[in-house]
Amino acid sequence: SITDARYVDSAKIVYDLGLMENIYENPNATITKGEFCEIAVKMLGAEDVAKGMKDSSSIFSDVTTGTDLNGYVRYLCNKGVINGDGAGAFGVATEMTYAQILKVLVSITGYEVYAQSSGGYPTGYLVAASSVGIMSGVSLGVDSTVTREQMGRLAANTIETKLMEVESFTVQGPIYKKTDKTLLFDYMGYVRILGTGYATGNEISIEKNILFSKDYPKGIASADVEIEN
Repeated sequence: SITDARYVDSAKIVYDLGLMENIYENPNATITKGEFCEIAVKMLGAEDVAKGMKDSSSIFSDVTTGTDLNGYVRYLCNKGVINGDGAGAFGVATEMTYAQILKVLVSITGYEVYAQSSGGYPTGYLVAASSVGIMSGVSLGVDSTVTREQMGRLAANTIETKLMEVESFTVQGPIYKKTDKTLLFDYMGYVRILGTGYATGNEISIEKNILFSKDYPKGIASADVEIEN
């Protein structure tokens, strides 16, 4: 179970959304590169697409063709947000550092250009992650490992971060704009519902809960967290 108050609510959220179904098994276990890939793909709402790539020949010695992991890895590598160890392996069992995780989270929310202009890796990515709220509630050293409960908080923060996207192109380069889009709604397909009331679709009371629904009022998964003011 999770006893740290900083992570209780976010753990319930990422569990209910299916992002981290193992978070309660060992919340203090450190996040490995392989485990992180599954979380990142799910945050992008791309689990089915990634699994559809699993039979492609593996490009890494420690990733087996035909496995879901192969699909996750290929999908993220194709997006350019993660790569191997440079020696032929991906590093599936390697523990990821705080900086490495933030780099991917910043990239998938569109703030990589901001991070690069703020000093690049790792400092610029920490600056970007801090400014948009990705690292809220999780303060670690850049080379520290990250536990599952800490990853849950980072993931919960990230899926509700307003995305940065290219608005237009000029001869000087692309123009970026912060949008109202989020991974939660625009990629995962969930709506965040705040308030006190009653959902008629599947008879779930939403009093004092935040709910996530793909098809309100149907298909609602509740998260036992207090309403935010």
